[in-house]
Amino acid sequence: MLLKVGELAKRTGLTVRTLHHYDAIGLLRPSARSEAGYRLYHRGDVERLYRIQALRRLDLPLSEVAVLLEGDARDLESVIDEQVTALERQIERAAALRNRLQDLRRLLGEQEQPELNEWLSTLEMMAIYDRYFTREEYARMRKGSRGMKELNATVVAVRSLMERGVAPDAPEAIALAEPWSRLSLEHMDGDPRLMLKLDALHRNEPGAQALTGVDTALLEYMTQVTAEYRLSLYARHLGSEEIARVRNAYLANYRRWPAMFAEARELMEGGAAADSPEMQAFCARWIALFRAVWGNDPAMRARILDIHAREPGMMTGSGVQGEVMALISQGLAHLQNNPT
Repeated sequence: MLLKVGELAKRTGLTVRTLHHYDAIGLLRPSARSEAGYRLYHRGDVERLYRIQALRRLDLPLSEVAVLLEGDARDLESVIDEQVTALERQIERAAALRNRLQDLRRLLGEQEQPELNEWLSTLEMMAIYDRYFTREEYARMRKGSRGMKELNATVVAVRSLMERGVAPDAPEAIALAEPWSRLSLEHMDGDPRLMLKLDALHRNEPGAQALTGVDTALLEYMTQVTAEYRLSLYARHLGSEEIARVRNAYLANYRRWPAMFAEARELMEGGAAADSPEMQAFCARWIALFRAVWGNDPAMRARILDIHAREPGMMTGSGVQGEVMALISQGLAHLQNNPT
């Protein structure tokens, strides 16, 4: 039995215009025509049309549908894999959008009349964060965002010091070192690895710099300030001559410690044992960095360890506490007792 185009359209739920288009592009040509020139479709044409509709339900473009109809199952398998990948990306984007909307809803609940600019700024920062942090990391950061108002106020205070030309070793600058380090780490859920990512974000993203006021110049300033803060803690226990002797070496190597802190956290979470090769290699580099500042004198090392025990603020903002510090201490002890 042959069907005219109108009858086929009615049975399949398609429009006559669609069937004409399929004919024009060669996707579904009628097997015959009437004496008056009308398109006539037989059973094989109908079967092909139902296959076309089945493939279209996979959201495939007509060009790919045509290729698949002339190919084999292997072609279909590869196309399905591509579609699955595309859908997974859509799911990820949808999940990210859901999280953003939930955050915005939370902000709306916290504020009586949120300003439009604040909403837009929040959205822009979320988009920037997506380029540096995973969804899991972002969820952790949300837990540590309670002190954001205080952190933002600290950023404003730091910017004011910079604009007034206050030196990093001035008392009013050093007074901001502890809250800056503590609040920044809290915002990153206490994870030094996330601190490194946040530092890279603020150094590389003009949008984040404009929205938060934290740029490379401010980060460099606060690096100097926090270094001076820690030197001031050492100065409570060491003489001025000793501080003057190590000052340049301390400042020159200060920027190397955050990466060490992040690596220590990674080793701990990875289940590294204190006597494992990777932990022992880490400890060897830790000691080398320590000696680059304080020298090789065992008595000096003992004094520095004692200062760290007396001054809890020494490690504020480092993320090296609890299990991480315990692992480092065990690794260092093993290395000292088993020299190569």
